[in-house]
Formats: sequence, C-alpha cells, structure tokens
Amino acid sequence: AVEKSKTNSGSQGDASVEDENSKITAVQTASRIKLLNSDLGTSLNQIERLLPPSFEWKNLNPYNVLQIPHDVEHDTVQRRYKALSLLVHPDKCRDPRARDAFEEVRKAMKSIEDETKRKHVQSLIEAGRKQGKREWIDVKQKKKGKIY
Repeated sequence: AVEKSKTNSGSQGDASVEDENSKITAVQTASRIKLLNSDLGTSLNQIERLLPPSFEWKNLNPYNVLQIPHDVEHDTVQRRYKALSLLVHPDKCRDPRARDAFEEVRKAMKSIEDETKRKHVQSLIEAGRKQGKREWIDVKQKKKGKIY
C-alpha cells in the first residue's frame, strides 16, 4: 500500500508539472501570436496597403499580402490569415473597399493552401533572393576595385 501511494503521488506530481508546462507554453504561444499580429495596424491601414493603384500586380505574392516570410509554418499562415481577414472583413469593417481587401486576403490564402501554387511562389521567391544576392556581391566587388 505504501508503494502504491508513492506511485500515485509521483504521477500526480508529474501531471501538475505537465499542467504547469502546458500553461507556460500556452502563454508563450499567445505572446508569439500577439507579437506576430501587432504590426497589422488598423483596418483602414490594411485596406490602403492591399488596394493601392494596380494592386492586382502588387498582390501576386500571397506572402506579401499576408505580410509573412515565405518559409513560415502553415499554422502561422493560418493564424495570420485569420487575424488579417477579421480586420478587413466586410461585416466587421464599414469601409466600402473592405470587400475587395478581404477578397485579396482570401485569394492569398487560397494560393498558399494550393501545394502547386505555394511551391511555385516559393521557388520564385528563392530565385529572386539568389539573383539579388549575386547582384549585391557584384556591386560590392566593383566598389572594392574603385579608388577614390
């Protein structure tokens, strides 16, 4: 009976430690989400950002629309989509352009959820980054060769 009570108290202690750890993890996750979404600003700011002149061309990159890096995990994309879509949702925002802004956010998420489109966009972003890095190195080397 003594061994049994030790085993039970040990498992209760483990459970309370697990509960404490899950509370800490939940707080850390909530803080991370809050930080991630703290830069969204107001509905009006987002509508103006999403609908500038020729926005159809500027919003071809779905990661730019959601304002996230192209290599984030899918759950982060979903959280960002939810926060941004709530901010510009036509039922929540009275601005007449809210429907168009919401549609841009919806299209971006749809593109990211489509594996073929997501991989294509990510490969274009990576190619652009590599090209930019090559050009930056070329400029840097040219500057080294010049004497002022």
